[in-house]
Amino acid sequence: MLKIALEAEGFNVQEAGGITQAKQYLHKFVPEVMVVDIRLPDGNGLDLLDFLKKDISDIIIIVMTAYGDIPMAVSAIKKGADDFLPKPFDPDDLTEVIHREINKKWLYRKHRELMEKSDLLEPVGKSKMWNDLMELAGKVAPVDTTILLIGETGSGKEVLARKIHQLSPRNKAPFIPVNCAAIPKDLVESELFGAEPGAFTGIDKVRVGKFESADQGTIFLDEIGDLSLAAQAKILRILETKEIQRLGSSKIKKIDVRIIAATNKNLELDKNSNQFREDLYFRISVFPITIPPLRERIEDIRPLVEHFLIKIAAKLNLAEIPCIDETVWPKLINYSWPGNVRELANVLERAVILSSGSELTQDKILIPDNTGQFDVSLVEQAKFIKEKEMIIKALNQTGGNKTKAAKKLGISYRTLLNKVKKYKIN
Repeated sequence: MLKIALEAEGFNVQEAGGITQAKQYLHKFVPEVMVVDIRLPDGNGLDLLDFLKKDISDIIIIVMTAYGDIPMAVSAIKKGADDFLPKPFDPDDLTEVIHREINKKWLYRKHRELMEKSDLLEPVGKSKMWNDLMELAGKVAPVDTTILLIGETGSGKEVLARKIHQLSPRNKAPFIPVNCAAIPKDLVESELFGAEPGAFTGIDKVRVGKFESADQGTIFLDEIGDLSLAAQAKILRILETKEIQRLGSSKIKKIDVRIIAATNKNLELDKNSNQFREDLYFRISVFPITIPPLRERIEDIRPLVEHFLIKIAAKLNLAEIPCIDETVWPKLINYSWPGNVRELANVLERAVILSSGSELTQDKILIPDNTGQFDVSLVEQAKFIKEKEMIIKALNQTGGNKTKAAKKLGISYRTLLNKVKKYKIN
């Protein structure tokens, strides 16, 4: 009966009468999913689990068990089973579990692929403006030229810098990002160039600077316009001599680093007003690239949304990738996105957390209206965002153990169950 129901859903099903026959099949082919009964004619299904997880770790395992075997089913989960169904159950229940687990596995693989490619997102877009930008990046990447990326906050400057590094001959060496605006003024030199023990209070061992860490690779100086004139002078010297000197040291060290700088300011105006060194400006702007804001390339919104939803689903351990209700697209396209791509990602993550289903509707997209104000009802909904995030985080940290998660959150087990049900957390 189960075989017929699953085949009706399009699955290719192979039946095995026990552990011995199952192992024989597994020597010939590896299925994506195995549904295993606890009690089998020639042994215990848990024994098969040990074999599967030892030799075929990537397989999805769903355990079937009679009501009285629930503790054994729990043991199966601890041994590596992905889910279990107490008998009797409707074939539709099994189909739903299989689809959910396949989706989770696909999401995990997709997430892993994305993380292996980059710590951030791959550049995504399909507009002519974006394609021209990618073509420009492809041309400059193999040439060891200093690059200045110009664009608004959140427009994707670091993502583009990483892509240029990946396409360059330096791609096997480190890519070191530095947020110049976030470094306290009195620590800029030690952070960028390093320091010897005793160079100043609190330094009791050698501190390797960002430039030295990036040797043979690429250093990305984000918001370079926020550096002091003194720090700018030292970076100019590195560009001219390819040498660094740690704070508190008399030794000069040769380094080979490519510099990609970025700014959201008009450095040409800053140099004219003596807020940015003119000589450094001309050295870093050998090859300037302007990244257009998202509002000027609305054709990129749809592929960006699809890309972000895959990552968000993986991040939040969702069983399926959320989709966008068609009525939402005009709202996304007509908004000006002052925070650019980063704001779009944040809006989508909030919407997914607020959503009770797999489809994102207009009322879950929290963006200001034309007056710059949020809908009051949407703001009320947003109050629950943090709570849901905290619950998901606690469950992830405790491996899904609700008792431990409730203790971590400082709430009762029953309260946690109610909130898990309320937010539809898998």
